[in-house]
Amino acid sequence: MKRNGRFVKEDRFGALVYSIIPKKEDHNSTFSCETYTAAGRRRTKNTATLDIRYKPFLSMNYTSERVIEGQSVTLCCSSDSRPPTLEMWWVMKGRLLCRNYDTVVRCHEITNISRVDSGSYKCFAENEVGIVDDEVIITVLFPPNMPEQHINFTETDVPRTLQCLAYGVPATYSYGRWQHISRFGQHIRYLNPSPEGTVTLPTISNKMERYQDNGIYVCTASNRVADSFDNTYQTGKTFVMSNGPPVFVNKIEHKQYGKQGKIFNMKLIVYSTSEIECYNVRSENREITTSMRMTPINSTMVFHGTEVSVETIEIVLSFNTSIKRRRQNYKVTLCNGYSNSSFVIYITSVPVDTEEKKTGERKVEILIFSILVVMCVQIIGAAVYLRRKRKRRISEGVSESESIEGQPVPVENIVYQNATQSVAFLTTPVQTSAEVIEYNRGSYVQERTMAPSTGQLNYADVIFPPSTTQDVVHILGIENRTVYADVTVSGGATSLVDSRNVTSSDEEDFVEIEGLENFADK
Repeated sequence: MKRNGRFVKEDRFGALVYSIIPKKEDHNSTFSCETYTAAGRRRTKNTATLDIRYKPFLSMNYTSERVIEGQSVTLCCSSDSRPPTLEMWWVMKGRLLCRNYDTVVRCHEITNISRVDSGSYKCFAENEVGIVDDEVIITVLFPPNMPEQHINFTETDVPRTLQCLAYGVPATYSYGRWQHISRFGQHIRYLNPSPEGTVTLPTISNKMERYQDNGIYVCTASNRVADSFDNTYQTGKTFVMSNGPPVFVNKIEHKQYGKQGKIFNMKLIVYSTSEIECYNVRSENREITTSMRMTPINSTMVFHGTEVSVETIEIVLSFNTSIKRRRQNYKVTLCNGYSNSSFVIYITSVPVDTEEKKTGERKVEILIFSILVVMCVQIIGAAVYLRRKRKRRISEGVSESESIEGQPVPVENIVYQNATQSVAFLTTPVQTSAEVIEYNRGSYVQERTMAPSTGQLNYADVIFPPSTTQDVVHILGIENRTVYADVTVSGGATSLVDSRNVTSSDEEDFVEIEGLENFADK
């Protein structure tokens, strides 16, 4: 017996039997059976070719063991069958993903894979012989999911333990320390966790102070898989409410003052984890009729040594203080859904007359102060007005230096002219002391001066002819800014000292002119 030309079996007597289990690899294999004589001559030869028919054989291309959430994955399935494959399709958790006919390869692509895509994916192939399937398991890795928790403790719960919950793949975690913050996000304290991510709150011996455990507890966990922001540690929040009686935030002044027979208003700031359900005020074993007004406000309290903001309630209790004695005790009680809190105050009677007298005195003081303020404002306004009026009068008096009928025109000197400024000077003719310049009201001045020099004052010699008029001549500065002297021109004239012969002697720096009066002496 030969298979594809190779001997596979032989026998010398009887019939020869060759048995095989056909495989797809045996398809088109040729088997021949030959017989020979004793002399070794071939007598017969029979040949057979195998035609093997088989179901599809599937092969998968997916071999990855680590797929991180957000990546893309392509699954491909190929089929080898005889007769050829008629149909192929993918199924995931009983849901048909895709289907193709007359093909030997079928691929399914998953873009931006997520944790919900984890599971078994099956590929099916069918031909005339039958249907086969194969599967691939995809495990999507993702960072821990940290759900919010809400835990209520009572004042009797001991111990108080919190668990950091984390759900991720792989489910092996490392934990960071816990942070306790207020409802307004203010840091209070840090707490170290156990290897399993639990933390036990420190014991507070005074049950009335266990409200300090209220707030938000933030834990962190990591399974070494980063999120889309490349963060390997994720955070979770646990909201803790430690239920207990109302807590009085502001300090209670036990000694109070009230008017006998008048309404007494007591204002309290209260911190409570539930609504205020009841209140009462008692005195001498009897309940006092009381009204209450509540307003939500934000205040500050100390939680484990740190001052933080909290939501509180402003409560105003109003009741009639029918005080029989000068001092009377009142017990105030507030209750919420868990317990109640009380305190005692002592209200001392204050006579109404005394109180009204103090109020009247305060009103008088306020009135006197208001009057003084008004008077000061008026005085200051009057002073400013008079000062401005005085300046205006001086300005108007100087400007009235223009000539009047029968009065000489005023003379201007150049005492404060800038030394570098070009100034035109009138040439004074040489004359004896007996000579007189004719007086002319339009042009009456002859000036003789030296040329100005830098850094020095400028001087002018002024000659006034005798006159019978009793008018007074004014000597003014530039632009009528300064009044230097008033001159009576009816006096006799004397000879002038020639300013060109003035020496450096200090005694000769000034000369007296008869009839010239110094304005400063007036």
